[in-house]
Amino acid sequence: MGIEDLAVSLTQSLRDEVDYRVEAMNMTALEAANKGLTADTRVRIPRQTAELSTEDVLVMEYMEGRTLAAGPAALAELSSETRQRRATRLFRSTLAQIMDAGVFHSDLHPGNVLLTTDGNLALLDFGSVGRLDSTIRAQITDVLLAYSRTDATAFSDALLAFVEAPDDLDEFALREQIGEFMARHLGPGAALDASAFAKVVSILTAHGLAVPAELTVPFRAIATVEGTLQILWPSFDLIEASTAYGEARAAAARTPAAVARSATDELLSLLPLLRKLPQRIDRITGNLATGRLSVNVRLLADHRDRRVLRGFVNLAAIAFLAGVFGIMAAMLLTSTGGPVVTPTLTLFQVFGYLLLVGCGVLALRVFFDTFRRR
Repeated sequence: MGIEDLAVSLTQSLRDEVDYRVEAMNMTALEAANKGLTADTRVRIPRQTAELSTEDVLVMEYMEGRTLAAGPAALAELSSETRQRRATRLFRSTLAQIMDAGVFHSDLHPGNVLLTTDGNLALLDFGSVGRLDSTIRAQITDVLLAYSRTDATAFSDALLAFVEAPDDLDEFALREQIGEFMARHLGPGAALDASAFAKVVSILTAHGLAVPAELTVPFRAIATVEGTLQILWPSFDLIEASTAYGEARAAAARTPAAVARSATDELLSLLPLLRKLPQRIDRITGNLATGRLSVNVRLLADHRDRRVLRGFVNLAAIAFLAGVFGIMAAMLLTSTGGPVVTPTLTLFQVFGYLLLVGCGVLALRVFFDTFRRR
């Protein structure tokens, strides 16, 4: 279940949260990331004063307003339409921070979301901020978009991309359970809450798959903000909002500018390979012309192959020892020489019986392993 890695991650998070220098850096990073988001996904981030901040003191911009932890009192002056727009903005901001910026506030409970006096949203308490590289962001985007489209196949593929599947994984049963989960939680009339992610985790762990921290932290952030959204707009539909956001991202990805940018990024990533390609082709053709072309193959490079071979070698060694013990036992039991222990038993025969017992134990071990493998 990855308990040790989870404990290490939580310990490091606690250490970071009691060091205000880390929180100051988190604020700066999140403020810079927030500026790069689209206008409809931005929220206010208080500025911090670096020259006055230390490990024990954090000086930041004072923002007037009330946190959503105040409940109805903080929302009394807002109309239903405004509350709905603010809830949508907060949700879209969270997804944009995760999927676009790679820097996101991972603890957006009601006490950390401020409704300012001018009706805007601001974030507080930056001790817990997650960071994701571009590869992980792309994988999480696939997970969230597949989830929003209720595509069980794509959702399963995106989840399996995070983990190394064990040899005995029953992938068909795993995909079947994920399909049942999505039908129950995303079907008509279904309600999505924080327990949905816990259910996904239980499905994966039941099949021997450890949930990586890179996936746990963003989904924890979404599960936390879901409770905050219910305070801001009780009838907020997380599934509908996720679907709308996914469709908007898909439409934006199909624009000519987005396609051109994607093609440019792919080409730039291929440039190092393209520069080396002529040299490698020349080397291969040169070796082919001189008859020196060879292929280097490493035997047993995969740890699974080594484990299988080791099992066969161990089984053969045990079977060999069982045979040797059996032959020695037969020779000693039929021997009439050696010191006499009783009138009908010699010391050699005692050793023979002991070897016979050892032979039987080893033979049973071989039979057990053979039938277990089958």
